[in-house]
Amino acid sequence: MTDAVRASAADRGPAGLSGRQHEREVLDGLLRGVRESRGGAVVLLGEAGAGKTALLDRCASAAAAGARLLRCTGVQSEASLPYAGLQVLLRGTLDRVRSLPERQLTALRGAITPDDVPAGDRFLVGAATLGLLDELAEERPVVVLVDDAHWLDLETLDALLFAARRLGRGRVAMVIAAHEDAAAFDG
Repeated sequence: MTDAVRASAADRGPAGLSGRQHEREVLDGLLRGVRESRGGAVVLLGEAGAGKTALLDRCASAAAAGARLLRCTGVQSEASLPYAGLQVLLRGTLDRVRSLPERQLTALRGAITPDDVPAGDRFLVGAATLGLLDELAEERPVVVLVDDAHWLDLETLDALLFAARRLGRGRVAMVIAAHEDAAAFDG
């Protein structure tokens, strides 16, 4: 399940978080749920300066004690590079793969270690991303934080949204922050 929460600069106080009671409650509930094997995803939408990064930082601090934290930020100059964001997010995790189907593993390996094999099709990469997150969560809860998602390459965004829509019975929480006008989050 994916919930969308809108952040507004008018709500933001000097610390970036005052007046953010609703957003904090939603994110706290998500983090509580992931510890109880109720994963999920939240999309934070707002204009530049609305405090989305401060909310992500708060999530990172809250999750640091017992969860594996995976984090990336979209970069405008890398938006045309396929899987650039996924490579940053998942680097160093492929050694944890134990049970992904070979086709998914090959597709994911090609996406995040381009020197290895060519990237597989986007469905396989999305399924492999979800599978890898689920495997990582067997050890401890996983919290995925993505900032400036509107600057991610389309392939990374597709893989993350594919996984986000399928979270719910595991120990994976995903928080994606993007500009309120990001077309990928319309509707």
